Amino acid sequence: MRASWTWMAILESAAEGLSATSAQACCELCYEKASCLAASYRSSTEECLLGGARYPGGSADRADVLACSPRKAACDLKEGADYIAARGSTVKDVHSTEQCCALCATWEDCKVLLESWFRVRAPKQQSDCGLCGPWKDRSTGGNASRPVLLDGAETLIDMGSRLIKIALFRPAWNYAVNSEWPSDESFPTLKSVAVHEHFRHLWEMDFDTYVLVAYSTAGGRSAGNMAAGYWVQGITEEQEAEEELQFYEAAAFFLETYPHKTFVFTNCEGDWEIRGGLGVQRAPHEAAFASMARWLQARQAGVTRARQRHRMPGAAGNVYLAGEVNLVAESLFEGKPNVVNRVLPFVQLDMVSYSSYDTQQDLREFEAALRYLASQHNRSAWSPNGMSALMLGEFGLPQSKMTLPDITYILGNVINSALAMGVSYILFWETFCNECLPGPGCGADGRCREKVPVTEVDRLNGFWLVWPDGTKAWPWRYLHQKLHEAPESELWALRREREDETGALYGRSTLALLGSAAVAVASIFRYCRVHRRSKKHGACCMLFL
Repeated sequence: MRASWTWMAILESAAEGLSATSAQACCELCYEKASCLAASYRSSTEECLLGGARYPGGSADRADVLACSPRKAACDLKEGADYIAARGSTVKDVHSTEQCCALCATWEDCKVLLESWFRVRAPKQQSDCGLCGPWKDRSTGGNASRPVLLDGAETLIDMGSRLIKIALFRPAWNYAVNSEWPSDESFPTLKSVAVHEHFRHLWEMDFDTYVLVAYSTAGGRSAGNMAAGYWVQGITEEQEAEEELQFYEAAAFFLETYPHKTFVFTNCEGDWEIRGGLGVQRAPHEAAFASMARWLQARQAGVTRARQRHRMPGAAGNVYLAGEVNLVAESLFEGKPNVVNRVLPFVQLDMVSYSSYDTQQDLREFEAALRYLASQHNRSAWSPNGMSALMLGEFGLPQSKMTLPDITYILGNVINSALAMGVSYILFWETFCNECLPGPGCGADGRCREKVPVTEVDRLNGFWLVWPDGTKAWPWRYLHQKLHEAPESELWALRREREDETGALYGRSTLALLGSAAVAVASIFRYCRVHRRSKKHGACCMLFL
């Protein structure tokens, strides 16, 4: 199993709001909700978006931004201004880091790092006042000290993504680089992780959608993903009840506090979970399929109950539950029992996620796997329509071990095919590589688990958008262009890129190992395996070490 550090995605969900005839009426709607501290009102469409700790809405069309609060007697309308209602402030026309830090020094609530968030918006560009205080500018190289969770998130925002996938469990294990976290014992429930101040800053950043690899503590704690597979040997009614309660409480928190955003809970690679470990090749025990169905149903029940009780009518955001699978090809082509055909048809779920390493190198098999998943999905009443109930939960390649033509061909096919088929989200593994060879900074499990990052390229497998020295990898450049709707001619030119005349592997000849905080922690066990199948010769496997 792999808990993830940060992924990026291509598609986002559209926002919609409540109806209000005036700015004051919009504020009145906000007053009625205890968790609403700000609202956006668009007079042209009479649309009212309610927000929690931050004003709702994207970067465009912010003509009327309201500073509403249940504690205020009247609506405070700020024409054309940016406003963050709680834990922060936004100031326009600030042109330098020094000016930003000077403003921060005069604001008693500005703590810069993790207690508060202070943002600057210049006329044509945006920068963060996190450059003063404990954070350092990663562009300077050297021993930058930016917390890895927020550094990776900013990397995705800079690329243009408004969707992020992270691990919402055991943060000290998942996000150790340049970070200080309480021990696992300090997080007794899923909600206790979600409400921690480090994650609250993430929820307040410019993302519309968060995909969360999430686990309760119903099965106790272990060296793995919060004992994610505790149910393999059976699940008790008490554990089911605890699963449901913890997902209910976490979902209610998101629905109440961030009603303008969407959150999707998921597990990680269910076919490894049901086998008891990453890459375990033995067939699952028959009873484990029923146990997994009960486990997923408990998680879904908690999310469903929270939606029924806490989602505001017409809110732009929502909370969903997805079940993730990763061994689809052998069920589709050989009829073998796996989660896709022995669990998904028997439990109603909002969405299905596919970690696609078993088919990503064969375009026809990849598309067939997506159609098969859609046919096996037992939809809940809240499931998105059609193929949008599916998301590509993970795909990627070890770029330091492969040639550029292979990278551009495989990843280009996956991205464009998934988009054409209409899946909801496309999530790339990963922002910064966390798969390391033994040495300083590398944990016993071959993952970057130490506070000091691994920066030697030869000790990393290369699942990344950004190299250790800050160089943008080909997937970053391609996805950046896709997100910014570049002309097809430019996208095709990127896909035709080749190595230099020396035949060096992609990127290796241009790196200067400067060392930076760009190497971040991904956190789920990463089995560097790419399955390739041949109908004539059976299945074979390429293992990249």
